[in-house]
Amino acid sequence: MARVLRLNEFMTKQSIEVSARVTIGVVLLWASGCSPFIHSPPGRPIALDTAQTLAKGETGIQVVGGGGGELDLGFGGIAARVRHGFAKKLDGRLELSALKLNPEEPLVGTEWIFSAGTGIKYAFNPHFAFSVDVTGGGWEGGGFISPELKLIAGYENPHAVPFVDVGYYTSHPISPNSVSTTETLLGPPTFTHGWTTGVGLRIVTSTIERHALGSGLILGMRFTGAYFDDRVYGSDRRTYISGAMGFEVVVP
Repeated sequence: MARVLRLNEFMTKQSIEVSARVTIGVVLLWASGCSPFIHSPPGRPIALDTAQTLAKGETGIQVVGGGGGELDLGFGGIAARVRHGFAKKLDGRLELSALKLNPEEPLVGTEWIFSAGTGIKYAFNPHFAFSVDVTGGGWEGGGFISPELKLIAGYENPHAVPFVDVGYYTSHPISPNSVSTTETLLGPPTFTHGWTTGVGLRIVTSTIERHALGSGLILGMRFTGAYFDDRVYGSDRRTYISGAMGFEVVVP
């Protein structure tokens, strides 16, 4: 009987120690401000688009730079885009981008995200358009592919064009790698989905006879929500705010 009591006492002490270690580990993880899993990146975090499409045969070349972030992660980069009018109310585009991450704790390995994408935009109304884009890329966390669907509205005119957009995207990791900072093992990126909305202004500097669209300065802000799973909370989310500015040259 005495042996049984001693065994029960030993097992109770071990259970308390294990429970305490787990509790302390979770508290430290929460206090560090870092999720043990990270999410797959959205494809176009600094994109700026107005509703009007290029006329058939026209080509536009745009370069945009910008940056933003949230509480413990900043980013900045540049994107270059070429689009072409294929038919009335329809244009297509190719886009390249490079984005530099600036986390609170430096990453082990590269902090750059490189991506390339393609998409189409259809203007079903002089002031409204749908766009569909697919972006793929790579970073320290491996590869990813990110499709996006967006509705764009703008007041088209020959002087200054205000615009707003709202969209939904998903981001799918490809051969994901575990990512670490100098102090924390974050784990591999997980499937991510979310919303995106932007607001901006295109200042027209030159017009083309056929319509109001021409070369111009473009600037705006974007808000992006990211929803993903991690191994502590089950689900997590981030909201990123970014600003960008660029210039587009349109060639008839």
